[in-house]
Amino acid sequence: LHEGDEITTKEIKSYGKKMRLQEARDSANRLLGFRMRSVFEMKRRLKEKDFDQEEIDHTIQNLINKNLLNDEEFGRAFVKEKVRNKKIGPRAL
Repeated sequence: LHEGDEITTKEIKSYGKKMRLQEARDSANRLLGFRMRSVFEMKRRLKEKDFDQEEIDHTIQNLINKNLLNDEEFGRAFVKEKVRNKKIGPRAL
């Protein structure tokens, strides 16, 4: 956009939607910066941050496509951590 440009309501909504999607991606990436997350947990956390279902679904799919969100890997890492840190066997989990 440049000074003096006219913008339609449709364009304003489009920019707003793009901004919200970017905010959802940024929020998800911050959460992943702390530790791995499951798809369920990521959806819940994004919902808590007041993103709508479309924004959440788009963000989750983007993370899965980039292999940043993977329930199978999350499960393996979770079990490995619990066994290592709690000194309990896989059967106890």
